[in-house]
Amino acid sequence: MPRYFRDDGFEGIASVVSATGAGVILSGQGSSTTTYLLGANAHINTTLRESGVAGNVILNVGAGNFNFPATIALDGSKNIYSSAADSVSLFYYIQNN
Repeated sequence: MPRYFRDDGFEGIASVVSATGAGVILSGQGSSTTTYLLGANAHINTTLRESGVAGNVILNVGAGNFNFPATIALDGSKNIYSSAADSVSLFYYIQNN
């Protein structure tokens, strides 16, 4: 079971993925997983979506550094797409269900 920031001030597991243009920033890991988003860094405003350009909006991220107010849990089989035509990084972890 992962440790959450709300429990002790530090996420127990975290990875970072970065991209420098619009497209899939994190590929889905399979139907037996959950992807947890912790925060983002974006050079310009971006919209994070499920799967692709027409997918459901996960959230809008303004330019700058953002620690999300809560851990965001997503279906681990879905790709995460960023609309930004510039640098974006996501802080995340993946849990097997």
